[in-house]
Amino acid sequence: MLQSMFCASCSPPPPPMAVEELGITLSMVGLAGTILICALPMWKVTVFIGTHLVVMQVFWEGLWMTCVSETTGQMQCKIYNALLVLSPDLQAARGLIVISMVLGCLAFLVFLLGARCTNCLSHPRVKACRGHLRPGWVKHHSGCVLDGPVYH
Repeated sequence: MLQSMFCASCSPPPPPMAVEELGITLSMVGLAGTILICALPMWKVTVFIGTHLVVMQVFWEGLWMTCVSETTGQMQCKIYNALLVLSPDLQAARGLIVISMVLGCLAFLVFLLGARCTNCLSHPRVKACRGHLRPGWVKHHSGCVLDGPVYH
């Protein structure tokens, strides 16, 4: 008993299955949200109001396209042809969002390899060293990368 308490190679007991399911659910919601904010063209919104309220245009700049909406309800979008069209802050946001999505997918794959609900790694020696914290750390870093462009 005492030897197992102080054994450096012993791994902590695995979390309950409900905690794993909650973690993967929250991870997928976060990844879906990241994909959503990447796709929407609402990163920079500018409103132009003429001398009368009848002449009004709303300009939306996104990471991949720019859109113009008029008071008539018509909306026109144009995809950026070159990376240099974007302002430097949107270029940095585009890069950080893509890195965050890649890290989120990587965390999901690492989770699937180590989860108890999958049989990907069924060898007894590999099962003993399944890491439950690795996907969490990767997902945490994915969220930290996402904080920069979203909140600043």
